[in-house]
Amino acid sequence: MNAFVNGFSVFRVQQQSIGTLHTTHGGSSRVKGKRNVIIRKSTLKPLSNSVQVNCTSSYYYCRNASNVLDQPLGSRLSRGSFKRPWFFGGAPRRILVWFFADLRVEDNEALIKAAQNGAVPGGLVLPLVALHKEIPRSAIVELKTELQRRGSDLCVLPKFCTDSILEICHKYGIEAIYYNYAELPDQMQLQNDMITDLENRGVQVKGFWSNTLVSPEQMENIKASDIGFRKFSQEAKNVKTSEPLRTPDKLPRVPEDIPTRMVDSSTGAAQGFSITESTAWSLLDSVPKNSESEGSFIFRLKPYLDCGCISPRNLLDAVRNRNAKHSFSKGMLQILYSELLWRSYVTLVAQQRLKVKSGAAIHHSA
Repeated sequence: MNAFVNGFSVFRVQQQSIGTLHTTHGGSSRVKGKRNVIIRKSTLKPLSNSVQVNCTSSYYYCRNASNVLDQPLGSRLSRGSFKRPWFFGGAPRRILVWFFADLRVEDNEALIKAAQNGAVPGGLVLPLVALHKEIPRSAIVELKTELQRRGSDLCVLPKFCTDSILEICHKYGIEAIYYNYAELPDQMQLQNDMITDLENRGVQVKGFWSNTLVSPEQMENIKASDIGFRKFSQEAKNVKTSEPLRTPDKLPRVPEDIPTRMVDSSTGAAQGFSITESTAWSLLDSVPKNSESEGSFIFRLKPYLDCGCISPRNLLDAVRNRNAKHSFSKGMLQILYSELLWRSYVTLVAQQRLKVKSGAAIHHSA
């Protein structure tokens, strides 16, 4: 028996010995030697009953029944699974980037890592946002504009639910979902419920810590219930703060038929002003030296940090540069660093409480 491999499945091929080989020499026909000639029959027999063979007039196209991507869409939706087939291997290439509490393009690790893995032949990077009442519509409009400027676009789902995201995943052959962990306790609970539901439906997910100055993974040996913020601040001095990540100027294109329903930018701005990434940077640039107290300035930045319109690492780096040029009052950098560190401490406490409440580990990035 020999083995015949045709793309997806392995088959046994029957062999048969026939006749003898004759050669002609000097115009006379005589037998120079005998040797068996092996001819493979055209009938292919599968190794197991789990392999289905579909034959056409010109070739054999073999599919593995265990490959969910070969199954009808209705069957996949009912089973709730679309994990990558075993024969792909390596990192996922068709990735959905879920924007939730990170409504920005700059220093967005989930988007950057997806662009690195998806910028290959057959790859796909699909940015997506599912609307809910806490997301400012103005930030979504600007996020969509920034993605389009980089050659991509934003898939907008009007309903925040697992089924809506699953339909997009199945339609475009998504292999994994990348996202950034939320920072605030209420956001973390809502996001964790969604991620748990997606994983239970067979979705491969991967989270990144782009919304905190010091991530819980960097302080995993600390039990938040046993220490206060002062002790946390002392321990954080031994942790190196990551540098802001630069987003590529060019992102992979998305399919033309994705849902891109524009939203009214006037809704979602409950505070009476636009909450966007550009507004956050304008606020930072418009603050002259000694114009207001440091505490008031930090308070004005809070809604932008809450929605992820600006990353803590980018904000701290920008203030450091301005502080070196004496653009801010003395002590601004220290107060900002303390505030961002406090937010990291709150995230650590909420993350560990949520872990205990759920009775299982919160989804950490692999």
